[in-house]
Amino acid sequence: MKKSLFILPMFLLLLAGCGQNDSDPSSEVVTTSDTTSETTSIVEDTSEDTTTSESSEDGATSETTSEAETTSETESTGGDTTSEETSTYELDLPNMEAGAFGEEKVAVGTRRGLMTYWNDQEWVSSKVEVTTFEYVEDSYNVSYNTVSGSNWFGMQIFYKAPESAGLDTWGTLPTIYLDFTSDVAGNITVNGKVVEIVAGENNIEVESNYAPVPTLSDLSIQFGVNGGDVPENTTMISAANIEFTRIAFEK
Repeated sequence: MKKSLFILPMFLLLLAGCGQNDSDPSSEVVTTSDTTSETTSIVEDTSEDTTTSESSEDGATSETTSEAETTSETESTGGDTTSEETSTYELDLPNMEAGAFGEEKVAVGTRRGLMTYWNDQEWVSSKVEVTTFEYVEDSYNVSYNTVSGSNWFGMQIFYKAPESAGLDTWGTLPTIYLDFTSDVAGNITVNGKVVEIVAGENNIEVESNYAPVPTLSDLSIQFGVNGGDVPENTTMISAANIEFTRIAFEK
């Protein structure tokens, strides 16, 4: 009688152990898809056969993740390609509307499609006379000379594209292309960037310092350079004859 009682508890313990092993695979299927750390702990607690299965499942999971990242990168690259598509807006200089050239007397937003200039009339520290500002034959001509004083922005040119050109929606720093001849060499400022020009033919390509917005000119040229805290670096081209053959914007 005592011997039978001893065998029965052992049999019950054996059944309990089998029940635990049956429940583990079920939890592995769930946790394998959740986290790698949970899968690792389960592998350590299971037999060699289960470990082999887990390693295989881990490998499949790893490969699937890699494919997803590649797809994401491809989609991202595709998006970037779309955003990097170039758009170009070029001024049709020969067909500028009548009255398109003149002094900058109106606000930026109301002079769209107009090429304008500003010449210091002793409002700052110079007096600049403009002798030509118009389209002549094959080029848009600008001629000026400084009568007195010196001011790095004593002579300026501005242009604001029509709304239909869409520059205000670009949202990027446009590249500006300027083809022109000059009778003098020196440094000018184009949309905040200092550009060196030569006497003769110039083909300028410069990235604007700011993106187009409705309240700013799309093209802003000063025939000089602001030296800032170093006054001796402030320069002005006191007189020049410029003939523009191309003015364009690209994003």
